Amino acid sequence: MQSLRQKTNLIFYQIIAIGFIFLSLVIFLSLNLYPKMILVGRSLFNKLETLCGCANHWFYINHPFIFSFIILTSLILLVFIGLAIVRIFKLNRATSKFIKLNISQSKQGSRKLKKVAGLIGLQDKALEVDTSRPVIFCYGFIRPKICISRGLIKKLNQQELLAVLKHEQQHLLSYEPLKIFLTKIITKVLFFIPTLGLLTQKYRTLSELSADEKATQGFKNKVPLIQALEKVMRLKEQMVIKDNLAISFFAVIDERVNKLANDKYMPSLKIFTLKSLITMVIVFIFVASFYIPVYSTQSAMISHTDGSCPMDGPVSSNECQMSPKDSSCLMGQSGSENIFSVCEQMNLN
Repeated sequence: MQSLRQKTNLIFYQIIAIGFIFLSLVIFLSLNLYPKMILVGRSLFNKLETLCGCANHWFYINHPFIFSFIILTSLILLVFIGLAIVRIFKLNRATSKFIKLNISQSKQGSRKLKKVAGLIGLQDKALEVDTSRPVIFCYGFIRPKICISRGLIKKLNQQELLAVLKHEQQHLLSYEPLKIFLTKIITKVLFFIPTLGLLTQKYRTLSELSADEKATQGFKNKVPLIQALEKVMRLKEQMVIKDNLAISFFAVIDERVNKLANDKYMPSLKIFTLKSLITMVIVFIFVASFYIPVYSTQSAMISHTDGSCPMDGPVSSNECQMSPKDSSCLMGQSGSENIFSVCEQMNLN
């Protein structure tokens, strides 16, 4: 039987896999579109006619659908990549701002915190901040730490404080802030996949339950954590919790309460509903449809010798002045060899 931590990791890897697949698709599509977009730009600004030396190059009038598709797809990709960069920047900036604001209130750790943190090896990982608000969260991507307020330390007795720190220690050891950052970015960027939001919700829930499992020794010693949760619930209105940050907060959720009350309880979050499956199929078809016209451009390019001159009919001296070294005119290799062989014969004559 899988532990809660194993289930949590499995959900996390599924989210990462979805993000990686879409990232690979974007990179693959971008690499295929880039040279074609360069050619379209040169054609629209009459660069090919000047470069290749004839008027029958690859241009809009011959292939309006392909030209329009390449331009539209390139714009969509640019907007998508720009949106992803903006959302990554905003999430990172908001998180950094929140952390700096709280850390600026840090103070010498109280004897109570030092004593309890020392019991589980968190002497240098638990930071006390001088505020009466009930603040506690795990932060930091590479070297995570735990931030806890003086007000909350005073409210909890040593056993309750130990249970809370053990809970946050599990988030610290599993690099939870970094995982939250990655899952939130993927969910925000791929907002058009409804199943991804539900998957992220399930991950966050199982992450909290697995941390409770560790803090209570497999839910055998639940009393201190339950008492700590009760005290936090009374202070819930004052609790500083923001969902738009890459931070693991000590949050009171129904699933945690239910699990602590009943060991056999397991939250049932439906991921694959009929609606979500239909939506995923539509999204997949939409994304896949972009690749068909990309490859259809190849046959269109081959119909023009090197993207520039006709293969049929007489070859003029002007056409024979083209240089085979021009990269913009080297799209159809078979045609280029044909025309250059004819040019050599004309030059010999």
